[in-house]
Amino acid sequence: VKRNSAFCCGIFCLNCPDQMGPFTMQVLQGLQPLLKEDEQEEVRDNALGAIARIIRGNPAAVPTAELVGLLAEHLPLTGDEDENGEVVTCLLFVYRATPEALNPFLGKIVSAFVEMLAEEDRAKVLSDDLKVEMLAFISHLAREFAEPMQGVFAALPAGQQQWLAANISA
Repeated sequence: VKRNSAFCCGIFCLNCPDQMGPFTMQVLQGLQPLLKEDEQEEVRDNALGAIARIIRGNPAAVPTAELVGLLAEHLPLTGDEDENGEVVTCLLFVYRATPEALNPFLGKIVSAFVEMLAEEDRAKVLSDDLKVEMLAFISHLAREFAEPMQGVFAALPAGQQQWLAANISA
């Protein structure tokens, strides 16, 4: 029930931002207990997916920078991997609107994106369009922020570094 409730809250906030706008902070407060470490992974992942939808539905009504950190901290999601697509979509949405909001979390986000793309089981739940966007994002960062990204890339496991070398053009 908690898992479906979290999912539905996110869907409402994404698709009905005018109607849900006055309740956005209350919804976020209601989702907070679902993020605890002792919560079932599937419930936590649906709460994170809901937060991603809330940001996309009404970014001005929420503390986006704080919530982006929360999303980045939990990537990649492992309980309900389908929610990874929603979180990734949100992070790319935020980057297009206010790139500086992601700056403190870029290393974690890029590492998680590479992990999701390089591991076949994780990649199969992502749409082809989203994979292309993720690759373009990583390539962009590799070009624009070459030095700091080299440190991020060097910290990846060997298999992910190999995948990265084969798939990303700097």
